[in-house]
Amino acid sequence: DGYADKAASKIGKHKPAGDFRGGKYSAYEAGTRVPTIISWPDKIKPSKSQALISQVDFFASFAKLIGAKLEDKGTAADSFDMLDVLMGKSKNGRQFMVEEAFTMALREDNWKYIAPQTKPTPGWLANKDVASGLQKTPQLYDLSKDLREENNLAEKMPDKVIFLTEKLTQIMKTQTRE
Repeated sequence: DGYADKAASKIGKHKPAGDFRGGKYSAYEAGTRVPTIISWPDKIKPSKSQALISQVDFFASFAKLIGAKLEDKGTAADSFDMLDVLMGKSKNGRQFMVEEAFTMALREDNWKYIAPQTKPTPGWLANKDVASGLQKTPQLYDLSKDLREENNLAEKMPDKVIFLTEKLTQIMKTQTRE
């Protein structure tokens, strides 16, 4: 990705992001989606899940696993208990998730909203060969039909953009007050 590690010249046909668009530093799915493997013999049955979770959810989930109480309201305020998802007992993950990659994005169900970029693009990003997702107009993708985030529906669905913009704004206001 522009470092002196020669990764770009040695990568060959390997595609670290699979078919997703973007990569490290990107607001697109390749920059935020991470496969997770959970193994606990005799406790977790092998399965696959598309449940939406965040790595910050490990805090609350593992606290529940070991019986630790999160008494302080500020402790891991953005971590949700996803233990049943991690244990393969539920496929119901988060309803929404905020993402940050030099702009803000919101995943809700199969929808991905990427807010317009309002600050200057960092100079060091210029030498990265990755689709960043940073643009001056809003982006809206239906990930159930467009995992590569190639069909921006923002102009066709302005009500959905307004709804997700307002939801993201409200979440950010709530988080900055806590």
